[in-house]
Amino acid sequence: MSDLTTELSENFGKRNSRIFIIGIVLMLPILHILSVIEERRGDEQNAKQELATKWSKEQVAGAVVLSIPMLENFSHQNTLHFLPENLKINADVKNITEKSGIYEVPLYETKISMSGEFRDINAKAIEMVDTTLNWNKANLSLGVLELRGLKSLDIKWNGKAVISKEDTINSKTSFDGLKPSTAHFDFVGGEVIAKITPDKKLKQEGKGKFSIEMVLRGSESIEFYPLAQTTTVVMTSTEETPTFKGLFLPEKHGVKNNKFHAQWKILGINQNLPEYWKGDRSFFGEMKGSKFGLGFNDHGENYPFFASSINYFPLFLALTFITFIFLEVVLKFRFHLVHYAMTGASLVVFYYLLVSFSEQIGFGLAYGLAAVATIFSVSMYVFRITKVRKSTWIVCSQLGLLYSLLYGGLKIEGFQFAFAATGLWIISAALMYATTKIDWFSFFEDQSKKITNNQ
Repeated sequence: MSDLTTELSENFGKRNSRIFIIGIVLMLPILHILSVIEERRGDEQNAKQELATKWSKEQVAGAVVLSIPMLENFSHQNTLHFLPENLKINADVKNITEKSGIYEVPLYETKISMSGEFRDINAKAIEMVDTTLNWNKANLSLGVLELRGLKSLDIKWNGKAVISKEDTINSKTSFDGLKPSTAHFDFVGGEVIAKITPDKKLKQEGKGKFSIEMVLRGSESIEFYPLAQTTTVVMTSTEETPTFKGLFLPEKHGVKNNKFHAQWKILGINQNLPEYWKGDRSFFGEMKGSKFGLGFNDHGENYPFFASSINYFPLFLALTFITFIFLEVVLKFRFHLVHYAMTGASLVVFYYLLVSFSEQIGFGLAYGLAAVATIFSVSMYVFRITKVRKSTWIVCSQLGLLYSLLYGGLKIEGFQFAFAATGLWIISAALMYATTKIDWFSFFEDQSKKITNNQ
């Protein structure tokens, strides 16, 4: 009797070890799924990049600089550059979603109104000893990262138009979005240069007001440089859940009338920039980290959900196998190792279904269809093995609970682990309660007695 009990105990341990090995082997196709996801994500990024290149990439604007040529020491030619005293920007973003193959790309078209003022030009110029300003060659520069996205432009200086939609734009730009070596200010990417007519107000009082109206296309994000001593930006967007980008958060933000609103106010003391300088000095280093604005979400981006869900595959597999072992111990059903392997394979196939369906019908519906298909196939498989509905409902409930909690965790940001932990607790508690009546100390002795009696 004792030898038989020992043998049954050893066989039980060996069988569970083999089940564990099956679980380890089933992790191999999961590695393949991860590689497929990375490959598909790369294809998506390439498709988005191609469409964004044709439309326009992410945009950065707000760089307005007044430049006046000067003569130093009566012989050396140079240029004085001035930043605005204040700059007000109103940007109304109309978000658009276009498809590139099976992938969706977030694009936008923005109406931007900019106004500001330069002050104390004369006082600042006087600080330059032996300097003569050439007022007749003064110009106003507007920096835009991607000039290909500029669809219309009106610039006014002291109320008079200096460049309009019909005029030819004199620009120095890099159409690949990189800072051009020929531009005056390499942090802006592209540069529209508007020649202004100096008037009495500029020459004698050192003041000048400007206003700019433009329509700008872009993708993924739009940001602004806070170049003035006081920069105020008010943005609206038809995308109700954008993300904040850059160094500064808005003072106010919210959703009103189905549009997102945000407002920033940035002071010159928040950044290390001079009010004016001479020469072709680069401010790329100083300005690179000071831009701010909005990023627009790609609601068709599913691949992060895939990676998160795969992290819980070992938990799903372990709990499902434990449920099978529970059915064997408590309800006296018998499952072959092949049954464990086939069930585990079904759980793997869930991820193939999820990835392929999501690219066609979206993550939510794809998840529901893949989960229902997996639960149905595993439940029917168990029913065909046991011929008992009770076992089928136990497996169906266990998988249904797991997939429901996982979906909730994936869709509610920041709660993935909480949902997974809750599901683990519920199932563990259920298994603990169901196995309280089992006398594990005499379990194998009882089994050996039954075998002996049958003999």
